[in-house]
Amino acid sequence: MGSGGIFYVGMRLPFLVGAVLVASAADTLAADWSAHYQFSQGVEANNNRALSPKPTGETYEFVTRLMFDTVAKLPTLRFEAYGDVSYRDLAGPGRPDSTAPMDNGLGFKVEKLDKLTKYFWAGSWRRQDATSAQAEDTGLVFVRGDINTYVMEGGFSQPLSPRDSMLWSVRGTSVDFTSVTGDPYVDIKTTGTWVRRLNPTTQMNSSVQLEWVARDDLANSESMIARAMTGLEYQVTKRLTAKGSIGVGYVNSTRDGNLLVPTVSESTAGWLADLLLTYRPFHATTLSFFATQSMAPNVVGQIDKRTSVGLSLRHVINPSSELLFSGDFSHQELLYSTLTHPSSADLFKATVTYGYRLSPEWQTRLSYRFAQREDDVDSAHSNSVFLSLVRDVTILP
Repeated sequence: MGSGGIFYVGMRLPFLVGAVLVASAADTLAADWSAHYQFSQGVEANNNRALSPKPTGETYEFVTRLMFDTVAKLPTLRFEAYGDVSYRDLAGPGRPDSTAPMDNGLGFKVEKLDKLTKYFWAGSWRRQDATSAQAEDTGLVFVRGDINTYVMEGGFSQPLSPRDSMLWSVRGTSVDFTSVTGDPYVDIKTTGTWVRRLNPTTQMNSSVQLEWVARDDLANSESMIARAMTGLEYQVTKRLTAKGSIGVGYVNSTRDGNLLVPTVSESTAGWLADLLLTYRPFHATTLSFFATQSMAPNVVGQIDKRTSVGLSLRHVINPSSELLFSGDFSHQELLYSTLTHPSSADLFKATVTYGYRLSPEWQTRLSYRFAQREDDVDSAHSNSVFLSLVRDVTILP
């Protein structure tokens, strides 16, 4: 087992110990509590769930999900815990054989204020269906089963002056797969950010980030990523908000040679950018546009360069109903070629949703979604319809 494999096994112990200690301490706190849960029942029909060039047939998915969250507040301490449990039943000729019926997640976050310095510590675990995760992220499904993701994160924020503040964080992620077709990987990222408030409507952010990704594969693949970004958050008008940044990125990827692949050490540099515009032309209508250029690991740990643009629209028809639309396009390039996967691909997704509130606690949603993927090997598309009934309940206060 490579260095990544050793790390992701060892990472579980402090995560579990930390979660137990925080949960035990939270039980003793006398604080202002709030609690909320959401129960939903949904059904989806999809003619190509895995977005395969050769679909095996329709898939009918029935999902029951329970989500909860709770927050405790003290003068200098804030504790948040959340979790969800879902049960999935798949039917139809396109049903996979290796997907577990359960998706689960647990997490916590603690924030402590010490004079002017705010510290935070967070951790989470999530198990999700690999087919759904890859179809959403890259559109290419080659890992079956489930994905387990463990995260530990900590950091602080410190004001330097009435206008300036500094933020620093470190995040460790360990990912493994229940299928042998997936290679476990570790992702460690540290970020330092300087924030300067120029005026009441404008804020400048500058950041430096280092990220190390190690995959426990036959070639012991490793990637070191460096990013430097600077940008602005600007309240242009009461209806228009703009947030954007630009910078440079550098990636160095290495892998050991063996009988299947040669020894590789490659470096790539390029520009990075992100832009988010939010516009409210009317009180009941919100329009958002985003564009990004990134170099980062995807959901299965492969490093890709991605250019994405997207648009979303939310319109409240009346107090009981709303209409939502979203669409995005992304061009993805792996930063070094592999033997089994396409080196580049285009992914387009569009969704339209109608939501109707039956009562203050109950609402229903009907969605249609289209997805299409084209790469240098093949192409595929899918259509799906999703209907859900959701109950939102506030338990406390």
